[in-house]
Amino acid sequence: MRQHLLALLLFFMVSASAGLEAKNVDVFSVKQQLLSHSSVYLDRENRTFDEVIKQHFSPYDENHINLSFDAETAVWVELTLVNSGDELIERILEIGNPLLEKVVLFEDSAQQEAGMLQVAEDQHHLNPSFLLTFMPQESKTIWLRIENKTTALQFDLHLKSVDRFYHDDLMSQYTITIFLGIILAFLMYALLLFVYTKDRSYLFYTLYLSTLLFQQMTYVGFLPLHAPLWFTAVDDLIVVPKVAMMIIAAAWFAQSFLKTQQYKRVHRTYNLIVLFLFIQMPLVGTPWFYLPELTVLTGLAFIIFNTCVGLYVYRQGNKQARFFIAGWAVLIIAYLLMIFDAMGVISVMYFLPNLVMWATALEAMFLLLAFVDRLSILQQQKEKLDRDLIHEYSSRQEVIEHEVVEKTAELSSALAQKELLFKELHHRVKNNLQLILSLMRLQNDTYECDKENTFLQQLEGRIRAIARTHEMLYQNNEAETVDMEEYVERYIDELKNSMPNDKMIFESAIEASLPLKKAVYVGLVINELVSNTLKHAYGEAGGRVYIALKLIDNRYVLEVADEGIGYDPQETRSKSLGLILVKSLVEEQLEGSLTFDNSNGSHYIMRFSL
Repeated sequence: MRQHLLALLLFFMVSASAGLEAKNVDVFSVKQQLLSHSSVYLDRENRTFDEVIKQHFSPYDENHINLSFDAETAVWVELTLVNSGDELIERILEIGNPLLEKVVLFEDSAQQEAGMLQVAEDQHHLNPSFLLTFMPQESKTIWLRIENKTTALQFDLHLKSVDRFYHDDLMSQYTITIFLGIILAFLMYALLLFVYTKDRSYLFYTLYLSTLLFQQMTYVGFLPLHAPLWFTAVDDLIVVPKVAMMIIAAAWFAQSFLKTQQYKRVHRTYNLIVLFLFIQMPLVGTPWFYLPELTVLTGLAFIIFNTCVGLYVYRQGNKQARFFIAGWAVLIIAYLLMIFDAMGVISVMYFLPNLVMWATALEAMFLLLAFVDRLSILQQQKEKLDRDLIHEYSSRQEVIEHEVVEKTAELSSALAQKELLFKELHHRVKNNLQLILSLMRLQNDTYECDKENTFLQQLEGRIRAIARTHEMLYQNNEAETVDMEEYVERYIDELKNSMPNDKMIFESAIEASLPLKKAVYVGLVINELVSNTLKHAYGEAGGRVYIALKLIDNRYVLEVADEGIGYDPQETRSKSLGLILVKSLVEEQLEGSLTFDNSNGSHYIMRFSL
């Protein structure tokens, strides 16, 4: 219905100028507009050439025709061209729209075809065109039949010299190449950023630029010129899906870049737009039911919505949206003009043919700047977080150091108290043992029997050996470890001081420290073996006693030896309480082994581990 109204409006415009006669065109000019010197007929009945030339052609006084999306109408243009000169002249008739599917030139009885679906293999120019030859003083009438079923039926006509035509076309192709190069550079940069950062925004931006590049290459005639005819035929059938996919990619990009997940209604609206477009593609984008206006209006609504979302997100504090807003604001203006042009309201594309192309490049640049701005904002936020983190770390470090100092002081105090308590404990144990020794000495003085006195003296020696370890512990800093070298030296000193006979020689080789419990057992063993040596080995003649304690191959080796008369271990061991005690201490308490050699005196070797 809308196409009928537009066609009727054009018919009235043509009819209103019916009083004007179509002017003959002198082809001598290098470049000139032709539509305003032509007559036009609108054919909606698919008439043949013979039928059409019998119809009434009305003079047309505009330089551009725009019938919007009108797949049912074919525009016929009648032109009378005159060569008023005396030389043969060649001119090129250019139809200014690379998306026109079919243009047929009727000249006398011959006809030629051009258009997007009739690109010749040797063609190197964008717009449909025909080479016309004029003999001197020749006048000829030509007819053009122009139709378009997928995109807007709009065009203008130019008659140009061959040189001027190829010069203008070359400049157009240079301009298009620069534009496509800019978009391709943006696309590659975004793809590299995605590979480097794994940010899905860059991936969706790459997808959006890919669909945009595909669309624009068709729109400016670059793809039909260089692609195979079969591909151009397919491309001509998927206009609606191409535009829909471009909008879908833009929606995905916007969702990711603006992080719309935190705005549930906005995010849901984007999803509904995407769903609507996916449903729309097979319903209104096929040759059987083709309604491109719906997709165009959907695109316009999306651009406006997208820009409003950018403004909303920016007001919510997302500073990254500012260049996003600028980019889509540029597109709003450009696409509004393009849509009005496609709908036949105005013919802005006639006056500004590269408007959408450069607006697209500017929008892509703004979106790329949005990424750069986003990185800058993120870097500033990172630096601020780093400063806050360093400040927080310094503050926490001070608190930790203060707490460490306090805890260290508390632990040091507790440790000092513990050491003091241990020393006090060992001191009291030693005092208690000394008290027991004093009681035993008093008891010993009451006995006149040598056997009982000897028993009490042996018991006194054993208690003194235990007391000596506790005495060393409370006198030294080490609260749990006994220096056995100091222990043996003290023991030897005590023996020397208690013996009237100074003929005894004591030698020691001690290189070990032992825990309290083990030190007590070792001290008892040394006391028993040395006591036996002093009583039985030498007598009054005196002799040598050797004591050694070393760590060899992770085992402690204790040696007590003399060069005395020795004894028979089979006879003595069962009768000597001291030797029974030694064996018990070594094998049961120290969990070690005991060996004895009496070939040259008495030589005891004990091995044990901690």
